[in-house]
Amino acid sequence: MLPNWIADKNKFTLPEPPDYILKALYDFDNQLVILPARVQRRYLLARRRLYSANYGKLVMTSPAPNTQMMYDYGLVEVAPLKWPGQWSEAWIQILLKELRARDTWAAGGPEKFVQIIEDAEATAEIKRRRTMREDFRHRAGDAWRSLKARTGQRNKRASDYHGVAPKR
Repeated sequence: MLPNWIADKNKFTLPEPPDYILKALYDFDNQLVILPARVQRRYLLARRRLYSANYGKLVMTSPAPNTQMMYDYGLVEVAPLKWPGQWSEAWIQILLKELRARDTWAAGGPEKFVQIIEDAEATAEIKRRRTMREDFRHRAGDAWRSLKARTGQRNKRASDYHGVAPKR
């Protein structure tokens, strides 16, 4: 029995993950734990809390059931698992790939990880502004043509050049 499965109350009677799933997860990181959620019919992925501070008093005044469960077992929630309904080798490989992509230390540490995120946000902002500028330019052209048509300074329509407009 691997130590990275905690059955807890399991009121939705979710099946225990097979040994090859737990072994693959344990080999990836022996601090990761799978456990059933107390509120919804799903699994949670958590990590054992080693060096971090515990939940504060404000959180624990009226904690949600899952938060209370994490506190009781000394865990920190990583994410809910996107479990497709059956365990498979392909599914665990997808999960491990996603965990590797989220790994702060593999990205070069917290400072480098923050820099990657900030660069992505800056690129997205530049793209958003460029798109907005082009949108305003198109709107201004449409407004100008509309104004000219409404004031009688322009009486040609786009369809006049395609043989659709009646001949005068």
